[in-house]
Amino acid sequence: EIRNCDWSSDVCSSDLGPMRTALQLPPALRHEIGLAALLDGCSMEAVDATTFDAAYDALDAYFGPKGELEPRETLRAALLEPRWRGDIAVVFEMYRLHGPDGLVGVYDGRFVIGPDFVLGYGDHGLILPALRGQGLGRALDLADKRPLADRAARSVGRPAGLPYLVVADVDPLDPADPDSVRRIRVWAKANWAIVPPSRVPHALRGQQDPDRPGEILEGVANFLMIRSEDGSRPARLALPDAERLIRLVGAAPMAPEAHLAAWEATALAALHGESGDVEAWALPHPGDGWEAHARLLPSALRPWVPARWWHRPEPDAEADRAGLDRLLASGR
Repeated sequence: EIRNCDWSSDVCSSDLGPMRTALQLPPALRHEIGLAALLDGCSMEAVDATTFDAAYDALDAYFGPKGELEPRETLRAALLEPRWRGDIAVVFEMYRLHGPDGLVGVYDGRFVIGPDFVLGYGDHGLILPALRGQGLGRALDLADKRPLADRAARSVGRPAGLPYLVVADVDPLDPADPDSVRRIRVWAKANWAIVPPSRVPHALRGQQDPDRPGEILEGVANFLMIRSEDGSRPARLALPDAERLIRLVGAAPMAPEAHLAAWEATALAALHGESGDVEAWALPHPGDGWEAHARLLPSALRPWVPARWWHRPEPDAEADRAGLDRLLASGR
């Protein structure tokens, strides 16, 4: 059986083994010679039943202890069959990333396909520790996923070429955690924008409760990020586009329907609590001001999300501000 196969491209999975697609930047970014060079010789290999466990183990070693990875059997099942919520299809994909000298990392995500729009939802991206710090994570993040989005759309009977928005999420900024700071800097360089939580409060859904094995949390609060298909940072979302975004993001997780419905209702209520378009935030670079960083702190996020989504220690606003002062003074 061949699933999600587009015979016009070399991107498909079959019982004969996975095939690869070369990675390159979107046309609008190919002038960035340094980034393009990092992707030279890189490819994405679709994970299949024979390679799933090894790929999952790699993700689980990093994301599992943080409670940021769905159960193994949930992802295994998602890889085998698209999931439908009304007229929205969710196609889950997992890839091994290869460079000229071998394995580079593992990436997984899903395409959420509505009747007239596609979201590319990046879930986890893992670069092997020895290869970090070279800009490879940014290059892979910016790589053109349109061929994969079109293949996913055709696999569920939708046309290629639908409007396409890239979506991801990021935890609040912890100024004392080098990984947290580095993550914000990488996303800033890759032109991601934050959807303000006052308009669309976000939470990961489908996450395992680290304190209660087998239990699934309703949500784990964080920030929703968006980026245009061409790699540029959106400045705003018109209200109808924000409503469509909520509907598609609401269908994306592998979580109980009650959790999906609760998140969607909470997000729509917040969106319509204010009028007008949604103004997106740029993620801060090291030289940006205090306010651009402060709105990403845990104490800034906490007032906008329900208590049942908060699975971190209650934030201390004074400690957050002091930590941010130290971070900015360091120039990182």
